[in-house]
Amino acid sequence: MFQLYLTQLEQKNHQQRNLLNDQFSSIINTIKVEIPEIYNDISSLKLDYIKGWDGNDFRSIIDHNQIKDRNIGYTSAGTHRSDFVVTSEDKPVRESGSMSTLVLACLIINLSKINVFHVKHSFKPILLIDDLFFGIDNKNLDTVIKLLIYSKGNIVVSAPNIYKEILEKVSLMNDEIEPILIGEVDDIDVGSVENFEYDDVNYAIYRLESGFFATEGNCPCAEKTLLSESSIEGEELECPTCGNKFSIVSGDSISDLEQTPLKIFDVTEEDGNLYLNI
Repeated sequence: MFQLYLTQLEQKNHQQRNLLNDQFSSIINTIKVEIPEIYNDISSLKLDYIKGWDGNDFRSIIDHNQIKDRNIGYTSAGTHRSDFVVTSEDKPVRESGSMSTLVLACLIINLSKINVFHVKHSFKPILLIDDLFFGIDNKNLDTVIKLLIYSKGNIVVSAPNIYKEILEKVSLMNDEIEPILIGEVDDIDVGSVENFEYDDVNYAIYRLESGFFATEGNCPCAEKTLLSESSIEGEELECPTCGNKFSIVSGDSISDLEQTPLKIFDVTEEDGNLYLNI
């Protein structure tokens, strides 16, 4: 029974980790595309998982640590010790990162959590941020502003008056983003992808078990194949022309790490309709 519980727990944790990692990678990819001059320590940010114990046999570790844990008064290994570590160029950010990098890493993590929540519940929670711009240099300030705009989330920010014009600009730009009606929710079957054309640009709209997603409509390969012709397995798609595989959630290339990732877009549901935010 104990081993069955551990197996089920690890499966659930694995699913949640992958979802958070996909959203984190998606935001980093957006930064690379939209802000090519960004610092390397930001563009190389990664999210690593620490399991909370060494080895694979958790039961034997619990038994081995039993006497020690009784003496110290707490359990020294287990899922409660699990953690995420943000690294840049394979070094923990909290040990080697600048103040700007730390602030941006925290912002990206929280925006990733918002996106995970949105995937699971079809709406975004409210994110409250106090003194966001503290320690941010001018170059990374531009990155923060663009992240706030691209997030299209419900974000409340407090900051000194010197940043008032910047926040008003962000708010205005978010107000100008009008969602585009795709169609009704029931128009797309689970496990399928449809092409959606707007203003002479193609978008691929996916319906997975975990929700609705959208990417650019054409594969970045030389043939620019419509991704609506792709085969889907789980949360991955495969271009029928070049054979490249991509994560639908993050846009990352799976089969060719040198391949340009797909641009992803936000999809929202309201009153039985689907809307694309671009």
